[in-house]
Amino acid sequence: MTMPERNKKSRVGIVLVSISIFLLLVYGSDAILEKSDEGFLPFDDRVRGFVLGIPSVVLPLIAFAITWSSPSKFLSLFLLMNGMLIVIGSTAFVSLLETSQTVDTTVLMDNFRSFAPVIGMGIVIIILSFWKFLKS
Repeated sequence: MTMPERNKKSRVGIVLVSISIFLLLVYGSDAILEKSDEGFLPFDDRVRGFVLGIPSVVLPLIAFAITWSSPSKFLSLFLLMNGMLIVIGSTAFVSLLETSQTVDTTVLMDNFRSFAPVIGMGIVIIILSFWKFLKS
């Protein structure tokens, strides 16, 4: 593979992960605003997760696959940021879902189970970022 082709793939990967980070920030902002009053997007939780959440997890995986053989420390940093945003944001969101004193622990565990796959994918993206960094 030639150097310009490798650089082009790295740029595409960085753009995909940048879009993913932007979607995560919009998702988190809307979720926080919805918790206090009403979000700025006309979506309910399920639609917001489908429209913003799924692409936020899939785009970094596509970026990693596209740049499999292209070393890029900058891309590995973006993948790390993306994975950390997913893990920290999902964990914070689960802990904020039920904040009353009378909540049964089973409700909290059910909420965590519903976000466990998302948190798991965030961890996978973090691992891929370290792998990408070591290959660079």
